[in-house]
Amino acid sequence: MACPQGKDVKLLLEREDFFARSKMYERAHTFVAEEEGKVVGVISCAFKDVNLNGATLKANYIYDLRVHPDFRRRGIATKLVDAVEILARENSVDFGYGFIVDDNTAPRKLLVKKGFSVKRRFELPTIQISRKRKVQKVEVKLAQSRENIARVSEVLSEYYRNYSFFISESEDKYFDRVSKMNSEGVFYAEGDGGFATVSILDYSKIFNICVLDLPITLKLMGFLSYIIRPFLSFPNVPKKGGTIKQWYLFDVGFSEKEGEFLFQELLDYVNNLAVDKGIDCLVCAIDTGNPAHKILSKRALVKLQGEIIMKPYTKSVPNKITKVYLDVRDL
Repeated sequence: MACPQGKDVKLLLEREDFFARSKMYERAHTFVAEEEGKVVGVISCAFKDVNLNGATLKANYIYDLRVHPDFRRRGIATKLVDAVEILARENSVDFGYGFIVDDNTAPRKLLVKKGFSVKRRFELPTIQISRKRKVQKVEVKLAQSRENIARVSEVLSEYYRNYSFFISESEDKYFDRVSKMNSEGVFYAEGDGGFATVSILDYSKIFNICVLDLPITLKLMGFLSYIIRPFLSFPNVPKKGGTIKQWYLFDVGFSEKEGEFLFQELLDYVNNLAVDKGIDCLVCAIDTGNPAHKILSKRALVKLQGEIIMKPYTKSVPNKITKVYLDVRDL
């Protein structure tokens, strides 16, 4: 069931396989609301272990909450949220959470009413793709061997060691998780003792993102790009009625020594891959306290804001959380 989302930029996210997103999790559940044999609402949740301020807790990630426009304001969304929370409590889950982009106000209002509260904000820097960038003498590799995967997993474990929602994984488990997402690959660069890594998820394999409407500013940018594109390199601007092809960057990280430089080069390499693949933009959901945020933010034309909302089910859940690792599956 596809429903329009967003206020200023209205998008329609369609999936040929509705469960494509849920298949990325080990323990996912979906509930539907029916009326006269017709599905009028849906919600999904995924149970997973996460780290919160040093303690491993069981979390209930809530997603895919949607109600058909003709059946809204009838309490259906409330009943769907109740259903996933009952299941969570029956499975001894410690807390529920969700990620809400600022423009998506309806689910936020409902979840706050249900006892959820904002615990931390994050950003979604969006890098528009326009032209290839020059990559210096840095060799970028695709992590395929067990040795490469182990090195990436080791760097990420150190990089996100003090982040909430991050769980350190063995190379086998890390490789299994990434494989389930049908990612474009795990890339890394190293040199002079430094190391940097980034992984890519092609979301067009899960969602078909259709543009229903745009604010006047983006409409004007689209008209401007049409005029000057023959003369200057200019990023693609979404058009009403068109589609957006985007890659999500995830598991970004780098070592202290030479890592920032290598990460910059890695981003240039990914940019060039995106040009070859006809990708419109690169998106990365990231905590503003993450060192990679500053680098990504400088390259971004658009910076959407969002928040992490949580509701404790047990007393073991802390009131405040540290900077957060954002799992790309949750977005």
